Amino acid sequence: MHRWSITKWLFLIFLLSLTLRLLLFFFLLYGNPQGFYLDDSSQYWYLAKNLAESGIYSFSAEEPFWLNTTRTPLYPLFIAGFMSVGLGTATVVLLQLLLSSLTVVLVAYLLFKISGGLAAAIIAGFVLALDIYSISFANFLMAETLFTFLLTASIALLVSYKDFKRPVRAFVYSAVLMGLAILCKPIVLYLPLLLGLAIILISYKNFKTNLLHAGVFLVVCLLVIAPWFIRNNVVTGKFYFTTLGSQNLYLYRATDVYSRVNNLPFAEAQNILLKEAIDSFPGDHEDQPIEFNIYMRKQALDIIKAHPLTYLRNKTKYAAFLMFKPSASYLEVQMKSRFKYYPILYPDLSDIQEIWRFKLQNWDRTTLALVLYQFLMLILIWFGFIFGIIYLLRTKKYFLLVIVLLTIGYFLVIAGGPEADARIRMPFMPIIVLMSSLGAAYLLKLRRSSKKPG
Repeated sequence: MHRWSITKWLFLIFLLSLTLRLLLFFFLLYGNPQGFYLDDSSQYWYLAKNLAESGIYSFSAEEPFWLNTTRTPLYPLFIAGFMSVGLGTATVVLLQLLLSSLTVVLVAYLLFKISGGLAAAIIAGFVLALDIYSISFANFLMAETLFTFLLTASIALLVSYKDFKRPVRAFVYSAVLMGLAILCKPIVLYLPLLLGLAIILISYKNFKTNLLHAGVFLVVCLLVIAPWFIRNNVVTGKFYFTTLGSQNLYLYRATDVYSRVNNLPFAEAQNILLKEAIDSFPGDHEDQPIEFNIYMRKQALDIIKAHPLTYLRNKTKYAAFLMFKPSASYLEVQMKSRFKYYPILYPDLSDIQEIWRFKLQNWDRTTLALVLYQFLMLILIWFGFIFGIIYLLRTKKYFLLVIVLLTIGYFLVIAGGPEADARIRMPFMPIIVLMSSLGAAYLLKLRRSSKKPG
């Protein structure tokens, strides 16, 4: 295994990754073109179409074009670039397949640099190349693949700052990519603050230098996303960043608490709370979307504060789902021509056994096999993750450990709600596999050492 150079291994991993993604691509292209799309794809499509044709940022299908403030611009611009030269979905997806495969190679190469050996790099490369969810979602007209590439590349540069003659460059490049990731999906809007803190605490001996590097990282990141703040101010008269956080907090997190406290089906509780918010809001919720979002956040926090233990209990459960829940419904969309996405977690079915009984009755053998494969791999990956932590502690690679744990923890806290599914795990899956592969390579090394005589 070790006779090959890292270059040959990376080429093989890239080839395997791209081939598997292309197999699904051609299946969809010639057998189920509708499988390239989810509900949100139409919004991205119309935003891109209107940008390419008239330079208007709106997902209205026809005039009047209402300017959009609910979607960040990078992915629509990504699609619009192809539309402007007459290319469509297939070309966009093909580039996503390349980005997905490059993400796999990037993680493998980063592990080679970190560990100084091939084992961890090879393990991570094959695990990510064979990751069902990455293969599936790279073939959707959705922002996740581009977002995952940008986030992974930003983290890779951040933890590799010592490889630069001038480390400040690593922080600048990382910040640019992190800013682009935020413009792709705003879920990581606050992650730079945590990463900046980690940069400051790299070493107490170089506190002033670390403080400078953290400042550079945060300022550059802010400069990248600042134009979108300005754009929203021009459109709405207020400085704010596009995010669905308030809506998710009210319509999912608070609704989940409300439904359980009042013993109501989730959908019914959601309709009740939405109606209450609209009726009690002192204004027009359609003409004042920013104020309405602020109002929903306040209402959501009031519900959560009234039942903190219920919220924390639910939060813990959904964080576990985010860590271990396999993907099924997205695969069904691609394999069965089902345009409508049905999540694996049905909030109306509070009994977990009932959820799985329902699913097992509706899955075919292919879906069942893919789900079982994902679940088994996730167990093995998280098992390796534990030993990855041990490895980093023993080798005193504290900065990498802190960056990995902060990134994963951030997603579990921010995205751990009833709306969470495997789709939200995808962006930080490369980070999980990175740590897990270090742990697996460490276990292999321990095993070899234990077999040596004497």
